[in-house]
Amino acid sequence: MKIFKIVGLFLVFCLQTSFVFSQKINQLDENGKRHGLWKKNYDKTSLIRYRGQFNHGNETGLFEYFDKITQKHPYATKLFDEQTGIAETKFFLPENGALVSQGKMKDTLKIGEWIYFHKNSKDTMMVEFYQNGLLEGEKKIFYPKGIIAEISLYKNGKQEGLTQTFEESGALLSEIEYQNDRMHGKAVYYENGKIIVEGNNREGNKVGEWRYYENGELKRTKKY
Repeated sequence: MKIFKIVGLFLVFCLQTSFVFSQKINQLDENGKRHGLWKKNYDKTSLIRYRGQFNHGNETGLFEYFDKITQKHPYATKLFDEQTGIAETKFFLPENGALVSQGKMKDTLKIGEWIYFHKNSKDTMMVEFYQNGLLEGEKKIFYPKGIIAEISLYKNGKQEGLTQTFEESGALLSEIEYQNDRMHGKAVYYENGKIIVEGNNREGNKVGEWRYYENGELKRTKKY
């Protein structure tokens, strides 16, 4: 009989503990703001959508976000600075947890440097910079093992200035001028270090005389 009494008391304790902890999830403060641990599920399912801590309406600490299809790993995490609201953000492949990209966000806007990785690899695929959610400054794209593939420039979210592309060997493939997100200005294409095509663009369209080469010799021209 004594053992049944002990088991009974243990079960009551477990139920009470479970009740207390359940009461501490998804709570509001006296001003109706989210406070403490919050966990939200996808509608009409037991699948977690996100979980994290609020401090009187403000996200604080680590938040984890889950995909509806696979919940093995979060597809994103945000580590919030409560003072600034800026979050160190990472995106993952939810099926295996491999890192896809990382950077900072303010609300829903990307800010500062963002780094993207080749799939299931630690090799950097792309580095870009954001200002108030818009691309700003130099953007680099890489082949695996850190070999540069493209260098371009952005201003207020639009491609501006010279863009260069490269072969995996490092040889130059093209040099193209951009303005307001469209090819505008000189364009030169290379093969084995030699020019094969050159001309000018205006607002995304070829204009004027374009020159075509073979083995470094001019073979034909075409007017646009």
